[in-house]
Amino acid sequence: SGDGGSSSGGGSGSGGVIYSRGPEQQKSLLERGSALALLRGALGASAYEEQRQVLLEDVVAYGVINVRAASSILRELREKAIIANDEELGDYMTKVALADTTTTTTTVVSGGG
Repeated sequence: SGDGGSSSGGGSGSGGVIYSRGPEQQKSLLERGSALALLRGALGASAYEEQRQVLLEDVVAYGVINVRAASSILRELREKAIIANDEELGDYMTKVALADTTTTTTTVVSGGG
């Protein structure tokens, strides 16, 4: 019968090229967030948590070169419920702010509602 060949297309992610400044990096992080949100049910709790941590670490690392973009990604992830609550969001916002030691040493405190 044959299954018509397995097409494994769909470009392998750049995986690890964190220091590419610019929108394509932001886009890829957001896409990973979307994919993760969709796959949450399929992955199972431990695999999902593992993927989530990797994604969040990458966002923090991206914050080293682009704090504003990284912060907006974090907010997106909060909306997708990948970041569980505002407390966790605050933690990661702080991490991103601290990662950006190159431009300034003062941490930006967002007005809490």
